[in-house]
Amino acid sequence: MRAAAGETTRKKSGPARLPSNVVADVAAAAKGALKKTARGRATTSCSRLRTQFGSALQALHPEDQFEVLLRVETLLRFEKQARAEEPLLSSLTAANDTCNPQLYQQLLDRLGRDRAEPGWWQTEALRLHQIWRHR
Repeated sequence: MRAAAGETTRKKSGPARLPSNVVADVAAAAKGALKKTARGRATTSCSRLRTQFGSALQALHPEDQFEVLLRVETLLRFEKQARAEEPLLSSLTAANDTCNPQLYQQLLDRLGRDRAEPGWWQTEALRLHQIWRHR
């Protein structure tokens, strides 16, 4: 069925994409939440982040999820809040394995990191807890 003139159609791949400025705002909030999680020696999940941020993340497109986490990692390194060799803060979500399983692997690939082995997230989360404990 064709859409009438002026109407938009939604792809079956999920919710509509967010504007770039909204993705940037979500990434800034996610960065703060992940830093707090690391300092608190905890892990989190995508669903917990969605609850924490409210309705803005309830229906986040998978590509926007990736873009948010990519921006978090890029911002941390650009602002010199994290060193290039340190684990990704995003591994705190991967440790609970509630996000799209390929999402973290795609993030590692995009950032030029080695692919993660099963159980690797937990080790990375422990390293992050030690690093961020005093930051």
